[in-house]
Amino acid sequence: GICRISSLVDRANVLGIPALAITDVSNIYGAVKFYQRCIGRGIKPIIGAEVNMTTGTGSSNPVSLVLLCRNNDGYQFLCELLSNLHTRHCAGSSFTVTRDELARGGTNLIALSSGSRGEIGRTLLNGNLQMGEEIIQECRTLFPGNFYIEISRVGNAAEEDCLRLVLPLAARVGIPVVASNDVRFINADEFLAHEIRVCINDGRILDDPRRPRRYTEHQYLRSPKEMRDLFNDIP
Repeated sequence: GICRISSLVDRANVLGIPALAITDVSNIYGAVKFYQRCIGRGIKPIIGAEVNMTTGTGSSNPVSLVLLCRNNDGYQFLCELLSNLHTRHCAGSSFTVTRDELARGGTNLIALSSGSRGEIGRTLLNGNLQMGEEIIQECRTLFPGNFYIEISRVGNAAEEDCLRLVLPLAARVGIPVVASNDVRFINADEFLAHEIRVCINDGRILDDPRRPRRYTEHQYLRSPKEMRDLFNDIP
């Protein structure tokens, strides 16, 4: 994304957001600056990361998982997990974590299922409801009392299909649901600037009809009221 930490936290303060999480992909480089800025603005900082995890189905495509630190032990475990991940990656192995690695420190982490990009969402969208329930039970064991089904509405493909499938399942097995907002830019009018940054990173031209459109104009920092209104059908 194109969010500067100082501007992001200041905007959250203006919007009256009491807590904010940072979840960069496979790193926590901004954690210290983020933590200090949040404390200075009276906002509770939540440190986390989005990681890619290998699946138990043997698929070569990793799935997303969001990890948030519950406490200092969780923070230390996440630091160790990511350090090992980067060391392995430098040696040429896959940039993913395994269930076995997560099992060593899952009690000190909160995990979000990553919606349609996570293993549960992907499994349900592929039509395998039974396996989706089995994966939920595995995650419940990995993160006892700290695993949540994540839903979002930022306009990505398959979001509503995933939501329609996962909500009844979550209710049946007793897993709580959390609505998230995958922020990539701070204000609604900054989508074009973000897309230009993505094109520079990908080596693409902005008006190339063949380039992947991975983000939407809705991925700005919404206010608490906007989030409540967006999910008013799922109180």
